[in-house]
Amino acid sequence: MVPEDQLLTLDIGPNMTYILVEDEDGQYVVEDLVNAPANRSVSPSDLSYYFYSQTNQVVAVKVTNSNLEPLSKKVAFQPRKDTFFIIHGWKNSHRSLVNIFIKKAMLSKHDVNLFVVDWSPIASGSYLSAKQAVNKVGTRGKPLRYFGVQPFVLC
Repeated sequence: MVPEDQLLTLDIGPNMTYILVEDEDGQYVVEDLVNAPANRSVSPSDLSYYFYSQTNQVVAVKVTNSNLEPLSKKVAFQPRKDTFFIIHGWKNSHRSLVNIFIKKAMLSKHDVNLFVVDWSPIASGSYLSAKQAVNKVGTRGKPLRYFGVQPFVLC
């Protein structure tokens, strides 16, 4: 919790120590950017992939690092089509509106393979933990390698 005498003097520059975040219930909570737990590792079980295409735009096929079988047997994954990955942000999940809007826009205009990457077990934690995990989330996915996708990082 932020000491009351600091509530009115929060720094918004590079030395910022707290941020105010709206939670799922619409309440604002203070996120400590200095003393929050960090350095969480990324394990394969933290990542899930939800596959969509023009033939399955509404109901995703869930794929995990330990089970790629649904892609080879149940869905219209087409290796010759371009493949895209949407990776949500902090405090989000694969069900977040931003993913739904992007997915809908892409599949309404393009016939592609589309995965929404869910890393919510990590993203739901502290900002510092999520920030430190971003590069690992983008490069640790077995489905990426399975389909010959070369991961890259923009951060």
